[in-house]
Amino acid sequence: MGILSARDNSLIYKGQYDPYVYKAIKAIPGRRWDPDRKEWLLPAVPDVINTLQNIADVRITDDAMAMVSLQLDEESRRRRTEEIVRSVKEQEHSKPIKPMPIKLKPFAHQVKGFNVCITLFGWD
Repeated sequence: MGILSARDNSLIYKGQYDPYVYKAIKAIPGRRWDPDRKEWLLPAVPDVINTLQNIADVRITDDAMAMVSLQLDEESRRRRTEEIVRSVKEQEHSKPIKPMPIKLKPFAHQVKGFNVCITLFGWD
């Protein structure tokens, strides 16, 4: 039986040798063997959890599940940010969402940057 836990932004698998488990681990991109600690260092991504969840002899700790869910939250925030930036960039003649706190007429890229910040931080 092996245990999948979390440490330093990585998932750690430690357990007795099992050819089925090791075959699954070796198929994971980005995995590394730490010979000093005798454990596998795996990337903290949902695919690793999905792969190892299907193996009966692997116990996944709560901290490993929490780390992967945190990664999912960060990924969804990143996608949302990219979506907002893309939608603002696609506007050809953009106008400020709110009055800009400047006296001169802003350039188009300044208006777009202002609109991205206003939208991202929910100040609209």
